[in-house]
Amino acid sequence: MQVPTNENGNTLHGGNKGFRFLNWQVQTAKTANSTSEIFTNQIKEDHDGFPGDMLVTITYTLDDEDKVTISYKAENGVQATLFNPTCHAYFNLSDLPNLSTHEIKINSEKHLQLDSELIPTGKMLANANTPYDFHVFSNLAAALEANKGFDDAFVISGKENQIKPVATLKEKESGRQITISSESNCLVMYTMIQEQPGVKFKRDNGSIAQSSEAVALEALVLPDAINHQDFGDIVLLANTTKEHRIVFAFKQK
Repeated sequence: MQVPTNENGNTLHGGNKGFRFLNWQVQTAKTANSTSEIFTNQIKEDHDGFPGDMLVTITYTLDDEDKVTISYKAENGVQATLFNPTCHAYFNLSDLPNLSTHEIKINSEKHLQLDSELIPTGKMLANANTPYDFHVFSNLAAALEANKGFDDAFVISGKENQIKPVATLKEKESGRQITISSESNCLVMYTMIQEQPGVKFKRDNGSIAQSSEAVALEALVLPDAINHQDFGDIVLLANTTKEHRIVFAFKQK
């Protein structure tokens, strides 16, 4: 089956009718230590062009420990489909319109080789002694300049389906820090190589964000996993359920 294409003949972010374009039902839930917003939607094949229907629930929970947990749950119908959700939030922890004071550490020893259209070839390349080496905290802006930006998939070390630290981004002047944890085997890092229409930061007073002003850190199963046996499982089988969590923990030293 051919799914909808929206990027040079390929499918990016679920196509032009992906989750981000839908209207969702929402309700609020509270406990003594947290507040959650729960979004639900019955995704139909005739809407998004992917095989089968599924009921999707996405829960955003903010707790008293300054953690935001995003829980994705998909319940499938009578036909298998694909499910590989993530969050494309942009981060800039400083008061500057660039990443010059940011350092990042990624729990990864390899990254995916990509072709000219940014499609994985199936080969994994070593990070060591390259701009992709973030096994210890490294200045993000310096690596960005050396690599002419990042739009890359890092292979996360550790057991799949077990929540673990994926990456930590920190800003040295303010002491602000975000640690991302997930069960996923991948972190896609995108450093806004070009201006992003519609992306604006409050401190910029409505101006479009500048190139490389922020970084997206997306925890998910390795992209194009359906075409590579060792990339992970994104198939939601008929009459089954899949769940995926991403945790963003904030602190300021």
